[in-house]
Amino acid sequence: HCDAAALQPPPANSAPEPEQVEGPFLIVGFTKTEKQVSPNAHLSDGCMDVFAIPNLGHVGLADLFLRVGSGGHLSDSRFRHWKATSLQIFPSSSSDVFNIDGEVMEGGRTEVEVLP
Repeated sequence: HCDAAALQPPPANSAPEPEQVEGPFLIVGFTKTEKQVSPNAHLSDGCMDVFAIPNLGHVGLADLFLRVGSGGHLSDSRFRHWKATSLQIFPSSSSDVFNIDGEVMEGGRTEVEVLP
């Protein structure tokens, strides 16, 4: 979770617990600027907006995507979303293939972090 209070340094002798979200997911995305899929993203908040969608099948995925234009996806329990300052993606198999900003990534752990 990321909000204004979370951007302040933590008290001495404490470290925030990382939040873990487990899949399998068909889509995991992150944005830093406002898009239809992440209308609450802001450059100035120090966070990225992360979303994850499980494999819903063709009809379920089409149904969810049709809700994006109206913002209905944000209240749909199949669309998981949160704010974060960093993200680590651990593929479940070394044969998993995914795409990050047009680059094909194969099976390795990927880390993304918001820079100050």
